[in-house]
Amino acid sequence: MSPDPPPQKMRIARLWRWLRSRDRPRFNSSKRVLTADGRVNVLRFETHHFPWTDPYHQLLIMPWPVFLGLIGGLFVVANGLFAIAYLLGGDCIANANRDR
Repeated sequence: MSPDPPPQKMRIARLWRWLRSRDRPRFNSSKRVLTADGRVNVLRFETHHFPWTDPYHQLLIMPWPVFLGLIGGLFVVANGLFAIAYLLGGDCIANANRDR
């Protein structure tokens, strides 16, 4: 009588039999993702998507003019905040003479 194969080989053999079996779930890759009228043929479950939960995705999908306007607006706001902080600081520059 032959000795039993090592456990590792038994696991691989069992996995290989399962992969070749017909009772495992199969995915039909020949189906189209888009229907004939252009709609997506994929089922989505619990995909509540709020715009502010994924800002990186929102930046990727927005049109270029909106993206550039957003970047320009953030630049103006940041400069405005620093200008206000500078004005509120009083004499912030050492040895500056306001009389000139």
